[in-house]
Amino acid sequence: MENKQAIIYVRASTNQTRQSNSHALQIKSCEEFCKRHKYTITKVFTEYASGTLDERPVFNEAIKYAQDNDTKIVSYRLDRLSRSLTVFNRLSPVLHRLRFATQGDQELNIIVISVLLSIAQAESKANSERVKMTYQTLKAQNPDFVWGSNISDATRSLALKTRKSNAKRFNDYILSVVNDLVSAGYSSTQIPTRLNELGITTRRNKSWTYHNLRRITVI
Repeated sequence: MENKQAIIYVRASTNQTRQSNSHALQIKSCEEFCKRHKYTITKVFTEYASGTLDERPVFNEAIKYAQDNDTKIVSYRLDRLSRSLTVFNRLSPVLHRLRFATQGDQELNIIVISVLLSIAQAESKANSERVKMTYQTLKAQNPDFVWGSNISDATRSLALKTRKSNAKRFNDYILSVVNDLVSAGYSSTQIPTRLNELGITTRRNKSWTYHNLRRITVI
């Protein structure tokens, strides 16, 4: 039998002029969602932080509480949880607990998070391997090399290649999501709006528009 207890997690912007409205709207929507689905709210977690930050103590506390007490995690929408792949990586053990108050397609939300998790995990592994390879290469060139010493042109070149590789990986991910949305019947003007609703941002953490999406894909 499904446990009908839930916690609410809300994240408000650090912009003080918007904090109170954002906080109140999120809690109200989450409470209404819980009422509709007959969830008993056991605790509300509120965090004031940018969605791009990796250090999120309240977020971590909410996840631990949900695991320890076998509760659902209700959030306003996907981007309120995070805009950081590093933070999304921490959601793996609690995917089945997530619910979103303003995004009715719960299954699509979980699919999007699963894709983000795969990217985060692959990126973490790739970064570790690149750091290891870079260190071994530089150490072979100079046995006295230590991290923090002067960066060579070769290292800068490697960093540029890494950024380009990351950009391609991100673009490939966006293309896969866009293709799924096209298959689901979304039009070229609806797709940017849907990406924003799902909390998927550009690489610079900006909202999608028809024009910036066309730079990486044809819709």
